[in-house]
Amino acid sequence: MSFESEILTSQAQALRHLPPNTYLETDQVEDELLLAQLLEINPALNPVQWLQETQAETCVKCLFWQLLDSLRRNLVGLKRTQAQANAAVSLAELEAGLGYRLNDQDLKLLKSLVYSHPLQADAETLLSIFWRLKRELIPLAASQFAKPDLELRAELLSLPPQTDPLKWLGENHPQYAAESTLRYLIHQVFPRSRRVAAERLPPGEFYPKFQKIACTFGGIVFYLSRFYTMHEVSAIELSFTIRKRQARHFDAKPAGDAGWRGIPALCDNLGHRYLIGFSGGELGVVFPLKWELRFAVYPAIVESAKTFTLSFDNVLLTVEERKIHGVHPEDDSHRYYELPLENLKWTVDIAALRRQFPGFY
Repeated sequence: MSFESEILTSQAQALRHLPPNTYLETDQVEDELLLAQLLEINPALNPVQWLQETQAETCVKCLFWQLLDSLRRNLVGLKRTQAQANAAVSLAELEAGLGYRLNDQDLKLLKSLVYSHPLQADAETLLSIFWRLKRELIPLAASQFAKPDLELRAELLSLPPQTDPLKWLGENHPQYAAESTLRYLIHQVFPRSRRVAAERLPPGEFYPKFQKIACTFGGIVFYLSRFYTMHEVSAIELSFTIRKRQARHFDAKPAGDAGWRGIPALCDNLGHRYLIGFSGGELGVVFPLKWELRFAVYPAIVESAKTFTLSFDNVLLTVEERKIHGVHPEDDSHRYYELPLENLKWTVDIAALRRQFPGFY
């Protein structure tokens, strides 16, 4: 199972054990129906595998829609950059993220993607949008799609005209299609707006930083810097310091971006589980590295809970140390380090926090 699948599986399992009366928000009936089916499967089954085996066509269409929307946004950036020097581009074209040589039919077709949904969109319409986007984006330099997360989009654009992109995705990327669909459903329940709420730290006098709530894993002391609830979301902030002697040096840049990686889970003493997602943080770039990580929790941890247990499996910290020698970027040096912590598990006494900081919750 891929690391992404493990994270999504953990979140899907949490959906089965949310506190009573948790509101599961979905935009469309199709989303609600698929989510309901997912929650009814045997708990022993892997949700990604179940989607791949029983909802293959839906998953492929969902992935295809997301890729098209990403390509459309690529086109938005390109055309808006070009439009800065060309006042002749119409407002309608800019609003649709489109560009030159587009007739009314093209505009209507491409705008339909903006107002559609992944599980609801018509396959024929998506194919028509793809071929139009392909004609517009082929002239882009290969560097536009150099990052790993863009490689699949680049592959799509390079498909020969006789290849059906939906069939190609189903044959070559069935697991990724299932992962993308499950990620989409979870994001419907835990949308970006809730994650953003967790990033906005309240004033310190109301939600003070804790000083002595700590645990040690892998030789690193983790502090619970903040824990608070705002509206329907709880937020957790962890802080810790890494010293160079604790990390393993790499001569070449490791795969993926520098940062925190782990499979999150959060439960309380009442048996409830919660959706938890990384919502931001500050990562140091010079040793000793001081990191702060914020996680959004949905729904907010219930007031009747006495403790909660926060765990992360297969934790891996990837560090990019930067030493700036001058004003020219080429003079800067980058060194890469990795620090595997395996599993982190931490039980926090909420009742004690309430006694120590009355009214914080």
